[in-house]
Amino acid sequence: MTRSRDGGFSLWNILGIVVAVVIVVGISLFVVFNHYYNHYYTNVAKVNFNITHLSLSEQERAMIRPMVNNVLEKLNQEANIAEAVELRLLVRTDITPYNAEEAITDFRSARKATWVAHRRLDDACGAAKYFHLVERNLEWCK
Repeated sequence: MTRSRDGGFSLWNILGIVVAVVIVVGISLFVVFNHYYNHYYTNVAKVNFNITHLSLSEQERAMIRPMVNNVLEKLNQEANIAEAVELRLLVRTDITPYNAEEAITDFRSARKATWVAHRRLDDACGAAKYFHLVERNLEWCK
């Protein structure tokens, strides 16, 4: 498989070009997503942990680790409470034709609150893991 007589490219030339393009695109996507996650998790850490500078030494990480664990535990408790409210509304037995619309609205609100609570917990866990502020095997961050 060499260059053909009419001046076209061989299969190896085309394959080499494709591999080079895939590598360049892969590296570019890695850089873009790495920047996105760094920016996203920096904002999450600022909101949840009130930490503005995240280039921390190991000693500084060890110093704030208990605070981060407490914040994550609080977020986990909020998520569990939201789940309990949603479950309580799901198994409600006092629904009548007169309050059905209100019951559905309450359930939808509880479901949204549960989703938001879990999202906040997942984001905070992701930021804490990304910046090595917690152990990887933290119970509610799996």
